[in-house]
Amino acid sequence: MRRIRKDASFFMSYPTNLSNLNQLTTTDTMDAHREVHNAEIQSLNALETKVGIDGSADTNSIDYKLSQAETKLGSLTLADITDVTADVGAVNYVDLTSSAQDQLDSKASKITSGVENNLVSIDDDENIKDSGYSVIDDDTMATASDTTLATSESVKAYADIYSKVNFNAPDGFLINGKIVPSVASNNLTVAIKGINGNDPSASNPVYVRIGDTVRSITSALSVTKNAGTNWFTSGSSIFATLERDYFVYLGYNATDGVVVGFATFPYARIYSDFSATSTNEKYAAISTITNAAAGDNYVNIGRFAATLSAGAGYTWTVPTFTNKNLIQYPIFESRYLSFVPFIRGDGTAGTGTYSTQTGLYQIRSNHCYYNAILVWTNITGSPTGALAGTVPLTSAETLSATEQTFINLINVTFPASTIQVFGEMASADTMVHFYAMRDGSTNTAVLVDTTGTARYGGSYPI
Repeated sequence: MRRIRKDASFFMSYPTNLSNLNQLTTTDTMDAHREVHNAEIQSLNALETKVGIDGSADTNSIDYKLSQAETKLGSLTLADITDVTADVGAVNYVDLTSSAQDQLDSKASKITSGVENNLVSIDDDENIKDSGYSVIDDDTMATASDTTLATSESVKAYADIYSKVNFNAPDGFLINGKIVPSVASNNLTVAIKGINGNDPSASNPVYVRIGDTVRSITSALSVTKNAGTNWFTSGSSIFATLERDYFVYLGYNATDGVVVGFATFPYARIYSDFSATSTNEKYAAISTITNAAAGDNYVNIGRFAATLSAGAGYTWTVPTFTNKNLIQYPIFESRYLSFVPFIRGDGTAGTGTYSTQTGLYQIRSNHCYYNAILVWTNITGSPTGALAGTVPLTSAETLSATEQTFINLINVTFPASTIQVFGEMASADTMVHFYAMRDGSTNTAVLVDTTGTARYGGSYPI
């Protein structure tokens, strides 16, 4: 008859070691049976302690550890997807199902086929790299049979790379970025910041699609235009002290990298769409143009409001920004804004005195829509030529002349036999010229009267 040692610890060494329970036989004594059953109970208790109850607070229990892992992985959001460097050999691992691993393997293959613009590189050891740092190696994502992936740090880094290569939003939409206009000492600065308000960096990157390529901004990026210059003609008699809308652009060339700029029109697509003359209405204030080329791509990313004063000071101010006057996405129209129109002769201009001098305009893509009302009580300086009213922006009309849709002249002397009055603009024009259509005769200019009223409006390309 076999005897079994009564020392229970002999049977129960779990979880340090696996318990070595003897198998009972029909010839064992009742004491032996009792001792084995006691050992089994202790093993079961130890196993329950190791697994843990639901919501276990025992930090050594499996329930506690799984709950912590689930909380950590479940809390990952887009805000966590940033450039993260992970030492794969130093981190813990979590098991993935074969299905989940297959999906990650598929996405990993897209990275290798989508490498461009130094967003992602593959080193000699086949490590996927971002910004020069290894984030996922072949041991953490090799084949469907490899069921381990580095924990949150590497997962976030992987997601960051994958999102950059497969970013399919339209041109000009910022990821983790925003436009921040500001004025200090009368000087206007337009900066690109991270959503958190800090400058872009390797750990706080801003991404934008320019053309078919996703570009990253990983350092401070801004452009400043100091007071003292009639930038964009915004300090002219037409616009001075009036709020204007400025459209923000990001551009790229291989030497200068990503650059930021702003202009008064929304439809530029390449560098040659802008003027480099600071007082031209098509001027673009760009952070760096040292190596700019005519074909460099630019994208509209949003819009903000600002005001330039008149006179030699030409000082900048900005309003309190709201969702109406600071737009954080590509937009191709301005608000309805004010301009100051003038009556004049289209030969010698003359100088008018006004009781009413009001104009409104809106830019919609490459067209300007406007209305103006002028009531003048006197005009000096011996104006010559046709009566004309100014418009806010220079016409880009390629025809010899284009008629405007609305003309109403009051208390103005018309040529004999006038049956209709119309207004037209020529190429590169800044005014509407008023003419009389006469019965049985050629069109004749309406001349400038000392007093009168002109209401006119329409649209034209800019």
